[in-house]
Amino acid sequence: MTVARIVLGVLTLSLLAGFPLWAETRGADPVINRQYQDPDYGLWVERFEREGREVYDQREAIVAGSGVRPGMTVADVGAGTGLFTRLFARVVGPGGKVYAVDISKTFVDNVLRTAREQGLNNVSGIVNSQSDTGLPPASVDILFLCDTYHHFADGNEARGAV
Repeated sequence: MTVARIVLGVLTLSLLAGFPLWAETRGADPVINRQYQDPDYGLWVERFEREGREVYDQREAIVAGSGVRPGMTVADVGAGTGLFTRLFARVVGPGGKVYAVDISKTFVDNVLRTAREQGLNNVSGIVNSQSDTGLPPASVDILFLCDTYHHFADGNEARGAV
């Protein structure tokens, strides 16, 4: 898969997240998210942030292709280990903001910890539910999803955030 295709897929999902794509369906079974309720953060870092994982290998190109600029507000929905949260935080700089949104309090707490350790004070965390991102209405310039959309109960969770 090319970088352009990854970026296009990520951006397409990000742009479409606010529209009723599957309103007639029930979405993901809540069981899909149980393993993230009390995850081993270190194990997931090893799994997600490793050479050979295409998204990891192409992370810089994905961020560059996203259109994120200094001063923007970005929501990394399904932030997981915070790989993209931290990358976006560097790009938006001190005048911008990045929300690390995840269903796992463990993930959010660790993303905030690692961001602070790296001097990234423009990151805020939101522990969300399977049916709501917890983002305030019209609060972000870009909503970023990467390997996450299939975890939502419904395609409308991010409606109104962008």
